[in-house]
Amino acid sequence: MSGISSFLVNALALGVARVKPDSTGKMVFVGPNGRNPKGIPYILARASGSLAAPVATLTGVTAGSFVLPLGNPVIPANALELGSRICLSAHFRRRGAFATAGVNVRLGTNGTTTDNPLAGFNMNAGNLIDLRIESFANVTSATSFTRMSWTPINGSGGGGSASDVATAFNIATDMFISFDLSAANAGDAFDLVSYQFSIIP
Repeated sequence: MSGISSFLVNALALGVARVKPDSTGKMVFVGPNGRNPKGIPYILARASGSLAAPVATLTGVTAGSFVLPLGNPVIPANALELGSRICLSAHFRRRGAFATAGVNVRLGTNGTTTDNPLAGFNMNAGNLIDLRIESFANVTSATSFTRMSWTPINGSGGGGSASDVATAFNIATDMFISFDLSAANAGDAFDLVSYQFSIIP
């Protein structure tokens, strides 16, 4: 489901928002008074597979991007504004125990591994290990966000669990969510079982 259509399901059904093109033709989410409907969360993109049939798989590689059936989720230009929050939930599974591996979820204007991680984690070298990611980012300016990752709920994380990001991010252009693998062993396989992204304007 696209960002626009999922927004319609969640916001238009409540009568609090509509979608219209701006002067450049970009689709903009607006409320009854011509503003983004603050505080009304909506699902931007989601996909659910199973352990037997995940959404996407990487195998036989030491690094690479997960290829999603419908392509990388897109955050349309002008869908975010100062103070918006992007919420991430994802489930990964590894098969094989040759070596540790890095799993990244990225947010940015490129839709590639050149974007900054919204969340990045290291999976231990063990067979049938599951990784649950719950993370968020707050838009702090038109070209920057603050991310929070690998911190336990109601707990504190180590150094680097939060950081400011000010590259490859621009709320005035389309941005992409992407998933990738790094520093892995080619003998292991990695599954993206499910994911969901939500936005609180």
